[in-house]
Order: sequence, then C-alpha cells, then structure tokens
Amino acid sequence: MKDVVERIGGKGSITGTLKQGAVWFAEKLGRFKLNDSILSYSELSRLIELETLAAAAQERISLWDSLDAVGGSEPRLDGISFAYFREQSQQHVDELNKVRRFAAGEAFCAAE
Repeated sequence: MKDVVERIGGKGSITGTLKQGAVWFAEKLGRFKLNDSILSYSELSRLIELETLAAAAQERISLWDSLDAVGGSEPRLDGISFAYFREQSQQHVDELNKVRRFAAGEAFCAAE
C-alpha cells in the first residue's frame, strides 16, 4: 500500500498517524458508551471493535477495486496487482466475519 501511495505522489505518514489517533479515541469512546467506564472492557466492546475492523477491511476491497479500474490508464500504477491486494483484503474480511459472529454470540449470550 505504501508503494501505491508513493507512486501517485502521496505522503501517508501524517494520514496514518491521524488514523491511529482516531482509532484510539474511538475505542476509548466506545468503551465509555457501552460500559460507563473507560477502563473496563466487555464482550460488546469486542463486538463493536470487530464490526469496525470488518467495515474498514470491506472499504479496502472497494479501494483496490477502484484502483484496479483506473490502473490500466495510469502509468504510475503499472505492475501493481490490485487483484492480489483485493484477494488479501477479502481473506481478511472472511476471517474477521468468523470472529465477529462468534463475538456476537458471546456478547448477547453474556447479557442474559
């Protein structure tokens, strides 16, 4: 991914740092909302985090599809196999979905 960003003239370091900060903040906010405490963790917190990761992984699939659509007409993207990256992202989504489904059962059965 870093190679793609560099080829099109982008600089990902600031964006990556901002995203990491936003994810950290969202996690803390999510814990507060679900548990009334920033320090404790629940099965529902885990489920929310997995849902967020699955959504982000799905967005990466869309990114690779979009780049693949313009890749043939953009010389800076020559030689990049977007199908490979898309497949990697799809595998990530599939694995996250298995864990997410398990976490959903844990979160809602624990609430009973």
